[in-house]
Amino acid sequence: MQQHQQQQQQLRNGYHNLIVARLVARFVCFAFTLSIIMSLLPATRLDAANLPQANLQAQSQQLQLNQQLNQQTNQQTNQQLNQQTNQQLNQQTNQQTNQQLNQQTNQQTPTTQPNESLLLRTEQDYSVEQNIDGFTYTQVKPNSIYALVRRVSKYGITDYFRAQADQKIHAAGLTQLMTYYVCEAYFSEARKDRHETITIQQEDLANAERGGAALAGFLPGDKVPITELYYAMILTSGAEAVYALVRETAGSEQAFVQQMNVAAQELGMSNTHFTNPIGYSEEESYTSLDDLAGLLAALAKDENFREIASTSRYSTGPLASRPEGITFQQTMSEYASVRQLDTSLIDGGKTGSTSQAEYCMASFHMEGETAYLVLTAKAKEPGLELVDHMNFYRKMSQIPLEYTLLAEGAEVATVALSDPESGQVGTELAPQAVISQGSYTLHLPMLADLDRYELRMNVPESLTTPLAPGQVVGTVDIIEQAADGAGLLLSTNLMLPQVLAEALVSPAASPTPQASNSPSEPSESGPTSSVPSDPSASVTTPENTEAKAASPSPLPWVLLVLVILVLLMVALVGIRNYRAKKRQEKLQALRKLQNSYSYRPRRAADAAEILEEARRKKEKSQNTSKSPKSPNSQKPRR
Repeated sequence: MQQHQQQQQQLRNGYHNLIVARLVARFVCFAFTLSIIMSLLPATRLDAANLPQANLQAQSQQLQLNQQLNQQTNQQTNQQLNQQTNQQLNQQTNQQTNQQLNQQTNQQTPTTQPNESLLLRTEQDYSVEQNIDGFTYTQVKPNSIYALVRRVSKYGITDYFRAQADQKIHAAGLTQLMTYYVCEAYFSEARKDRHETITIQQEDLANAERGGAALAGFLPGDKVPITELYYAMILTSGAEAVYALVRETAGSEQAFVQQMNVAAQELGMSNTHFTNPIGYSEEESYTSLDDLAGLLAALAKDENFREIASTSRYSTGPLASRPEGITFQQTMSEYASVRQLDTSLIDGGKTGSTSQAEYCMASFHMEGETAYLVLTAKAKEPGLELVDHMNFYRKMSQIPLEYTLLAEGAEVATVALSDPESGQVGTELAPQAVISQGSYTLHLPMLADLDRYELRMNVPESLTTPLAPGQVVGTVDIIEQAADGAGLLLSTNLMLPQVLAEALVSPAASPTPQASNSPSEPSESGPTSSVPSDPSASVTTPENTEAKAASPSPLPWVLLVLVILVLLMVALVGIRNYRAKKRQEKLQALRKLQNSYSYRPRRAADAAEILEEARRKKEKSQNTSKSPKSPNSQKPRR
């Protein structure tokens, strides 16, 4: 009985220990979960001073979510708008299509914006005149894939038409323009007479025949003047004439090619590399129309080159191989004769062709000192490049343009400032700019001599401070140089700007300072803070403070979650205790029932007791069988 009670007590103790262990484990899990929730929530202190900061963080998170939603919405809206726009573009008129094509072909090289006044520009200024009516891509419709139309004058460079002008191409025979440039530079430096002769050698013909280039017709032993070699190279691309000039200039082809690349760098031809003086299409030999235009502009200033390039037919003097000489026919003139084209607007040019470069051409037209250049490349058939050039020149001679020679308010010059006491020019103050009071505009064809217009200024060497805004300090005249003399087109005043530096203005002329309500300026009542224009910046103002106070704080929600978790824990513990109490009451009732019936559990017998009991039963049965039976013990028979 006592052993049984001990076993029950051990069971109860183990049960209670299990309940406690489970409660401790659940509490640990609850604490771990609560720590994770608090780490995910924004850092919030119960300090009331930090509540606005928490509100700002919540607002910034909400703002980020709104921005993401706006971006997604904008992307979807843009896609829908793009689809609708593409459908509308397919139904637009030919004029709108022409404008789009012209914008694609007339691509402007990144440069600074030139001066609005033409006569105030310099030779280095660059601009692109786009969307000229009658001069767009679809209106011109060139046969060449690459094209460039450029005006070069002392008032800068202007491109009127561009079609992939900055892309790499094979120059073919246009390479010989650089060959002429290098040779002429060498002969000018060496002060060689262009009538001196160079003897044609066998190696010149061998080099020319090795590449399969065109020949001018000279034979070994012919003594040819330098000028006639030039004609043979420019008019017919004669390869033996080129190699004779190369040998005389540099001694070898390799050395001459190095001089060509050096000259290209000096001319600013950054997208050019030469490997031969003829123009063979090789992988490492390339250039662009932009670079070739710079070279052609330099050659257009050479009077000797202009004379050679403008010649359509030339005959040499007597030669050893041919006493009657050789007559050269310009390739461009042959194309014009076949296609019956009027080339009067072309003052000179050079053609070139290879199987890879196809048909290329560079030409120029001079209006006084103003050069108009046209360069094309990759025409499919011979003569189509000349058709493109004539089309460009014809349109330029017919289309008028508006030229602003001088704009109103343009800065014409700067004048030094002098000290009123000593009268000497001071160095502490920067020179003062003077502007034009009037303007002048002309309407001229695209092919116009702009160099005949010039400015003449009449301004003092220095100005004495103090100055007055709008003060007239001089005059400026626009002069036109003509064959019969100079003519005056405009005479206008030069004056000071309306806004001058405070140190230069006299007290009488300076404006009276007025009170400003700008938040960035201090007032008599005290300093005011400058509010940045960025709406996302954090600024403390009364309005922002009221907004922060009115915005909900996440602290009540955190406290509510904590209270709910504590109540759930208390409820779980109460339910567990209630169930344990019920089980205890049930056990006590069973014990009372056992005690009321004197119930004793039977102890389980071991093996020795069982054997002993069996032995006793056996002995008892044996003793009973051996004892004598008394007569009285027998039952009487009936």
